[in-house]
Parts: sequence; C-alpha cells; structure tokens
Amino acid sequence: MCKEKEKEKEKEKEKEKEKEKEKEKEKEKDKDKEKEKVKDKEKEKLVTIYNVEILRANRKMLALKEEVWQLENQLKDRDDVIKMAVEKEKEEKEKEKEKEKEIKIETETEREMETEKEKEKEKEKERRSRP
Repeated sequence: MCKEKEKEKEKEKEKEKEKEKEKEKEKEKDKDKEKEKVKDKEKEKLVTIYNVEILRANRKMLALKEEVWQLENQLKDRDDVIKMAVEKEKEEKEKEKEKEKEIKIETETEREMETEKEKEKEKEKERRSRP
C-alpha cells in the first residue's frame, strides 16, 4: 500500500508539475500577447505620426501647386502685356509708315504743283515775249 500511495503521490506531483508548466506556458502566452499589444500600440502611433507627416507634405504640395499656378498666371499676364506692347508698336510703326507715305504724296503733289506753276510762268513769259 505504501507503494501505491507513493505512486499516487508521484502522479499527483507530476500532475502538479504539469499544471505548473501549463500555467507558465499561459503566463508566457499572456506576456507575448502583452508584447504584441504594445507593438500594436507602437505601430498605431507610428501610423498616426506618418499620417500627420503625409498630411503636412500634402499641404506643402498644395501650397506649392498654388504658388506655381499663381506664377503661371503672372507669366501669362506678362505674356499678354508683352503681346499687347508688341501689337501697339506694330500699329505705331504702321501709322508712321502711313504718315510718311502721306507726306511723300503731299510733297510730290506740291512739287508737281510747283512745276506746273513754273511751266505756266514760263508759258506766260513766252506769251509776253512773243507779241
């Protein structure tokens, strides 16, 4: 009987050891779970930090796009001003050419009139000298 009791005690001890091992395993699992939770929280923090950085970068991009758009508009405006100035200059040159042509025509007509007057004077001189 003693042997049987001893065997039973040994079995109980073994069972207790197994239970302790299981408890230790469970504790380790719990620790692992806690570690994973901590890692998950850290990951979440990193994700929020990265999201904030992405939002900042997006804002900067939008601001730069706005600035580029404004600069493009300024360039377009300047181009328009330059085109208008060039057109005005062309128009002024054309007007000057037209004025020069008119002046040439006027001077030519004046010359023609002068030559006609001179011819008439000569004719009159000839008439006076004939009689």
